[in-house]
Amino acid sequence: MDETVTARPTIGILGGMGPEATILLMQRIMAATPAPEGRARDDADHIPLLVDNNTAVPSRIRHLIEGTGEDPGPVLAAMARRLETAGAHALAMPCNTAHSYAAAVRGAAKIPFLDMVALTAAATAPSATVPSASMPPVSVPPVSISSVVTPSADMTSATVPDVMPAGPAGILASPATRRTGIFAEAFAATGRGVLYPADEAAMLAAIRAVKAGDTEAARPVLTAAAAELGAAGAGVLVVGCSEFSLLSRVLMEDRTGKGGPLVVDTLDVLAAACVRFALSPASLSGASGSPASLSPALASPVMQPAS
Repeated sequence: MDETVTARPTIGILGGMGPEATILLMQRIMAATPAPEGRARDDADHIPLLVDNNTAVPSRIRHLIEGTGEDPGPVLAAMARRLETAGAHALAMPCNTAHSYAAAVRGAAKIPFLDMVALTAAATAPSATVPSASMPPVSVPPVSISSVVTPSADMTSATVPDVMPAGPAGILASPATRRTGIFAEAFAATGRGVLYPADEAAMLAAIRAVKAGDTEAARPVLTAAAAELGAAGAGVLVVGCSEFSLLSRVLMEDRTGKGGPLVVDTLDVLAAACVRFALSPASLSGASGSPASLSPALASPVMQPAS
């Protein structure tokens, strides 16, 4: 006998920045979607997604850093309108740097925009409760470490703090985000400062290597930057580039047993927010989609202890 499945809200994804990171968000949304109580998860239990995998979005790096490229804002606004017209109930954009144009996205659509930068800042606020499988916020099961990554032998629940530690957030992201201040502004609102790796050229080169398919070339750069930020006193490390999200599990493994802060991937926060919105739309406290209207309860990040 067929079971009746309640239609769920559809998430519209502004993708293509890059295409592999867009696919990764879809995979993590699937991994974060819980099975219904009493039975195995089936196709109809997953979150409906509308994806505009637009690889023709103008380069954020050329526009923000080099000052020679076309403004991506109008293209992103058009994508938001298309997704809303196609039936999306909320928007998600798996590119941190593109959040520098979030105002254009919000202004183009009436549906909520799940801001991965603002949500990550809220989820990692000093003294915020660290999500765990035994502590589900709202009415939606949280995303736990074990749901997407298998901890190594020395990663036990005892190594994960009950609350987020104090100290600045170490941002592993494109230097463009430093220039536009999107992380600094979002984290300042929660009382946390930010730190960035000193070698901006190396970070850009690592991003370009990942886009070119050479993740191994990017790995030592990301690992060294994480160690630099940890030594500088970061209370939490934030993977703030969706290209680096392709390496975030590797980074977590590289940091194992070496001490230092938790690692939080903004893409995990966004995936969790998409699932929470789809399963509990009321957890979004406002309709405007502005950062202030996004409830921190939407964000249950997957995180990894670095020791």
